[in-house]
Amino acid sequence: MSIKISVRIRRWQHPNLESFLRSTSFHFRRYSCRVNRWTHRCFQGHSLPITCMALLSPELLVSGSADRSLRVWNLRDNTSVVLKQHTGSIKCIVPLDGTEVPELEGMSCGGFTAFCSGGNDHQICVWNYKGLLLQTIDVRNEEENLHTILAIDTLTLVTASNANLLCVYRLETFKFKKILLAHRESVRCLVKISDSYFASASMDGAIIVWSSETLQTHKILNCPIEFRNTNKVYIYDVKFLLPLSEQYLAAAIGGNILIYDISSGDCLMEAKPAHQAEVNFMSLMYQGTKLVSCSADNTIKLWDVSKLLTPRPRGRNEKPQPLNIAGELFGHTDSVNQVLTVNDTTLVSCSSDKMVLLWKDGRVESDVRTNIIAQSNQPPDLDPKFFTEDFGGWPRESPRTVRRNLNLYLSMDDSPEEDYTDSTDHASG
Repeated sequence: MSIKISVRIRRWQHPNLESFLRSTSFHFRRYSCRVNRWTHRCFQGHSLPITCMALLSPELLVSGSADRSLRVWNLRDNTSVVLKQHTGSIKCIVPLDGTEVPELEGMSCGGFTAFCSGGNDHQICVWNYKGLLLQTIDVRNEEENLHTILAIDTLTLVTASNANLLCVYRLETFKFKKILLAHRESVRCLVKISDSYFASASMDGAIIVWSSETLQTHKILNCPIEFRNTNKVYIYDVKFLLPLSEQYLAAAIGGNILIYDISSGDCLMEAKPAHQAEVNFMSLMYQGTKLVSCSADNTIKLWDVSKLLTPRPRGRNEKPQPLNIAGELFGHTDSVNQVLTVNDTTLVSCSSDKMVLLWKDGRVESDVRTNIIAQSNQPPDLDPKFFTEDFGGWPRESPRTVRRNLNLYLSMDDSPEEDYTDSTDHASG
């Protein structure tokens, strides 16, 4: 039994607490006992499920959707710019450095200066960070839809589609260059391991490491002989790859997560199952000590991978160590398609429920606010006139009620969830 509780916080207009206001002017939620310190902020604008995202800078987020549009979000003020060029569902967005692309010379946004997008309309669109379309690249095989794009350097793109091959394109000419063929089935994911290597994985369970310089295979980490069951279902379908370092690579295979040693090819750690449905995406946070995964089961989970920071000798035929769960986040009502790390304590996720959620570590945020209040020269004024109606239709409250709600919020990190039964939006499951 878990209890989902929503706590409503008003915007506090106090001259000495501007930073406090900026971080509390959105809806905070508290979820099950397993994770009691995460909050979120919601961005809405797409009319169909959101399929992909990319961070250009700490303040700029790009999202793509099945509604055929892209949105460039400003994470500070919630505004967005709509980009419409695609005629099909958008499947992938990749940030580009762009320093060697003539159209981007001299541009700067405190992060990536450009990005490219692709999907079901057989074209790759290249944009600058302001949302201006720079160029379109026609996909070589017009019968195939793109699944993912990878920039292996500032001028080279590798794409994967429904076919069992990879296509290489050059950005200085916006032209096709080469085909890479090593997989038996559709390639679903690409990831850059280092400046020298990248990896690809496919529905047949094959995970292949490539040389970025020669574009030749370097090592095969996994390649099961039998990859379909009697019902013709791909039982080792690799949904996502994440390099934990230049030595370790995490793979999402169905609802499982496995971590491989790239040099030896051994599986070091595993979570079977990690989720109740397919794992769609993974990311790292807390200085690489936590692995974040999201799934079609509507959840986001945190896993402890700190043991990989202090590797130990591995014995022959030693079984993989279990991957321990460190937390679980609930907020989406449909499949969570992607999760990105904004900084070491902040995540952003997108889902088929058409929402983008910004998650923050509530303990860190609470410490920041507590320090701001402690440094204030005078106690905060809790008169109702200092509150605005951030959520329409709420009645103004008396100073006593405001003080009680504020104290409830400031103490929510360390108090048991049963203490908040007077909050709204109760649910059990």
